[in-house]
Amino acid sequence: MKTKIVILTLIAAACLVTQAASAGAIKLYLPREINITGDSMLLGDVAIIRGKPEDVAKASAITLGKFSVAGQKITVTRRTILSRLAAYRIASKNVSFSGAKDIKVGRRELIISAKDIAARASEFLKKNKTDTSIASYELIRNCRNVVLASQKGEITFVPRLSKRISTSQVVVDVDVMLGGKKTGTSQVAYRPMYNRRLIVAKADIPAGAILSSSNIKIETIASKYPEPKGWKLPVGLIVKRKIKSGQQIRNSLLTKAKPEILVKRNSKVVIKIDTAAIKLTVNGKALGEGAFGELIKVRNIDSKRIITCKVNHDGTVSPAI
Repeated sequence: MKTKIVILTLIAAACLVTQAASAGAIKLYLPREINITGDSMLLGDVAIIRGKPEDVAKASAITLGKFSVAGQKITVTRRTILSRLAAYRIASKNVSFSGAKDIKVGRRELIISAKDIAARASEFLKKNKTDTSIASYELIRNCRNVVLASQKGEITFVPRLSKRISTSQVVVDVDVMLGGKKTGTSQVAYRPMYNRRLIVAKADIPAGAILSSSNIKIETIASKYPEPKGWKLPVGLIVKRKIKSGQQIRNSLLTKAKPEILVKRNSKVVIKIDTAAIKLTVNGKALGEGAFGELIKVRNIDSKRIITCKVNHDGTVSPAI
């Protein structure tokens, strides 16, 4: 009798063990934090699963979500896991947990620094200047770091000039390639610094003096602004006010030299007519003053007629026809 009781007791204990094993058919260990590869998050990627091989395989393939942006962290709770297991007909009573209550899941990403991209853009500009007078380029706006979800393949850069080019800004588009495929384009903006010539006084120059190679010199500086087209030495121009030694001579301080007056007002002049049909000289009186090439009014002394004449280089005048 006692033997039968012992046997029944052992059978009952075995049944309880079997039920307990059934209740904990899948055991999950959750780490506090983990980084995975790829955009999709599977339960088998974030947790250690123990149980029957077929149950482990089924649970491992369950998706928990996807990454949508770079640097994203997704928190997975035990309740979320139970909900996803239930959707695949794995009852919560058959699941047991250990480890952390929540998992912070990140994605293993490849980060290409903005500094590296800007370096490629700078190298490109040195070899492909947009203007021969440019001395250098000053970085004014860099791109952001480029984050790639995939880490497979060689990283290369393909820089090119953007259409957004002006005298004050040059933009370089840099295509980031992974394994020969473009992953995106980053833009880096630069300010061109130009070689620009300045006119500087060698010594003090008094007001009214004429500029020449003896009292001025040229200095070259880096400037944000390009040199004006048609720039030339201001030799022969007159300074409006005193300029100190070493001072930059700006255009606003200069004026053109006045041409020599060849005919003065009320002076006697010779009116010269020299054509294929007639050659004639008569006396006249200038009613205004004029330099070579200028037009003035002249009264013919003999006929008293007033005519418009052009001043010749020798001080005579000819009727303007």
